[in-house]
Amino acid sequence: WKLAILWDEMRRARERLLHAIADISVGKVSGAVGTFAHVHPDVEAHVCARLGLTPAPASSQIVQRDRHAFYFSVLSLVGASIEKIAEYREECRAMGIAIDPPDINSSEFDFTGTSGAIRFGLGAVKGVGEKAVAAISGERQKAGPFRDLFDFCERVDLTLVNKGCLEAVICAGAFDRTGWMRKALFDALEGAMQAGQQTQRDRRNGVPPDGA
Repeated sequence: WKLAILWDEMRRARERLLHAIADISVGKVSGAVGTFAHVHPDVEAHVCARLGLTPAPASSQIVQRDRHAFYFSVLSLVGASIEKIAEYREECRAMGIAIDPPDINSSEFDFTGTSGAIRFGLGAVKGVGEKAVAAISGERQKAGPFRDLFDFCERVDLTLVNKGCLEAVICAGAFDRTGWMRKALFDALEGAMQAGQQTQRDRRNGVPPDGA
């Protein structure tokens, strides 16, 4: 029961914090500054860490920061809530802050700031888990960007990034910049996964690739 009480306190505190940040970032500083005094310290520290701030006095520092930094932090915090994401995306649109769609070659798990815009986080795509995003990001850092769906399926651990996960990221537009239409991607998915699984088995068994 103590954990339940703490969880409820954290939930309410996070809501207060989100509203305070939103108020500050649209210029409604009056009344919002004091809200930080009532935020659970773990939640405040989490947001401040994302913004590169010291936890206290958080409000005076946040007022002076770029608005898009507030919003990519807020969007990451509410990443599991489709309704909240939609709400804050509308606020960003009204303020002229661009939110770029998820991209298999640049998105991380959380929303990120990119040259004045915000990049949609893969973790906010329904059906995509943290382990899957870690596998995608890790392979991308190790061997560079993915050329297309087939290259992706040959390189990424398909036990972590399964068919449902791939369908979700395709539907969200994360492969759009590879030059393939989404319908073509869906049509090719089964074959790409089978080819990728075979390539990975051959690699594990020491079988040289075709043409080697």
